[in-house]
Amino acid sequence: VNGDGDTSLILAACKGHITVVRFLVEEGKAKVNARGRGGVTAVAAACKDEEHTDVVRYLVSEARCDPCAPDKMSRTTPFMRAAENSHLNTARYLMESGCV
Repeated sequence: VNGDGDTSLILAACKGHITVVRFLVEEGKAKVNARGRGGVTAVAAACKDEEHTDVVRYLVSEARCDPCAPDKMSRTTPFMRAAENSHLNTARYLMESGCV
């Protein structure tokens, strides 16, 4: 956990490092629904700055992260975050996963 409260999984998801995300989940037994700064989950972090659909898809389908969990502070869901950043593939995947 860094000084802001973000876990290694959240940081790797935010940067789109799918190999690191897989390692942390499968080998490191990361807490997949842990929240970091602002109550953000790894799925939400992967929807933030750049489109990381592969990370979101892995976290939701393989790691069983909650794809609909809103941020604790802003109440923004991963779908809302992906849509407002024009990450259309990620938004479509989250919509198909039932998160609107």
